[in-house]
Amino acid sequence: QSDIYALGIVMYEMLTGDVPFKADQAVQVALKHMKEPLPSVREINPLLPQPLENIITRAAAKDPKQRYRSCDDMWRDLSTCLREERRNEAKLVLRDETAEKPAESTQKQPEKAKPETTRRSNSTDRSGKNKKKKNEDKRPLRMIIGLIAGIAAAALLLTLVGTGVIRFGPKMVTVPNLEGMTISEARDECDQDGLVLDSRDINYILTVDTEKGKIISVDPEIGSSVEEGTSISVTVSSGIGVYVEDFAASGMNISEAEAYISEKYKYVHLTIVEEASETVEPGHIIRQEQLAPGYLFDPQSAGSITLVYSAYPSITIPSDIIGKQIDEAVAQLQAMHLTVHASNIDVTSMSQEELDQLQVGVVIRSDPEPGTQYTQKETNYIVLYYY
Repeated sequence: QSDIYALGIVMYEMLTGDVPFKADQAVQVALKHMKEPLPSVREINPLLPQPLENIITRAAAKDPKQRYRSCDDMWRDLSTCLREERRNEAKLVLRDETAEKPAESTQKQPEKAKPETTRRSNSTDRSGKNKKKKNEDKRPLRMIIGLIAGIAAAALLLTLVGTGVIRFGPKMVTVPNLEGMTISEARDECDQDGLVLDSRDINYILTVDTEKGKIISVDPEIGSSVEEGTSISVTVSSGIGVYVEDFAASGMNISEAEAYISEKYKYVHLTIVEEASETVEPGHIIRQEQLAPGYLFDPQSAGSITLVYSAYPSITIPSDIIGKQIDEAVAQLQAMHLTVHASNIDVTSMSQEELDQLQVGVVIRSDPEPGTQYTQKETNYIVLYYY
């Protein structure tokens, strides 16, 4: 019975992390074990199941008659305490039988006559020896049953620790997945999990595909285990950005780049600069400045970009093209990297006399006129007129 009581006290300490009785001296602690009721383990940890508290209450009962009759009985009770059918088990309340015992009579009782025969005395001695021998025979069995009960109690403790009913040290919680939530939603989620959302130091960055105001990353890492009350930092999308085009590598000429920026980057101010180059084709981008290639920026925000392009060559339209055969004049201008269109003049309204005086197939005039300073670009050209 004392072993069962001791096991009940050990289980109390395992499940609460403290001893049931405290005092300055060992004698005072012993007196409390004898007289004071055992504190309720569920008052210390309400998550503990009631059947488990009942087991401790019975094992540590003051009256040995109210304890388990054997460690085997206690082990059987322990093995079923977490079953579903015992979930609603009532709290065990033991009667204080010591208080109900009548006071012993102070009157001296007459002494009974002592046995006088040696035969009766010898019989009693033999009976006592047999009883003692039986108890000694049961001692190994009791030790084995006590060991099994201890193992069952340890396994039960591990189960309760694993399920979070019992905790040692600070409570640990898992960082929830806050990605895609707003700050308000994330704060509610953190409050529910016992964490603190750091709303004073939020990092805002542009993203490629996340809506403005939605969380894109969390620190500490999602799914990691942290102490309850840990501060959670978040990074939030400030909007969906676009990457700046690399105009020099795109193959666009300056006219195409200008049209692209006008359509895609409506709030960006464009500056165009011409620069002579022997390596870059005329009209194509040499480099860009300010908004660098690959930079992620907000197209709804104001910005500036400068495009430097290879200068187009400027020439003076030669005068000797007038009077030349149309094919010869076109070839001459094309050899100068100029774009030329030949235009046949309509003669349907002329008389036969006028037709007889025409020089057919000869350049009559040009647009722009000969002697004009001309810069060849992608969209302009020289027109040669002939009959």
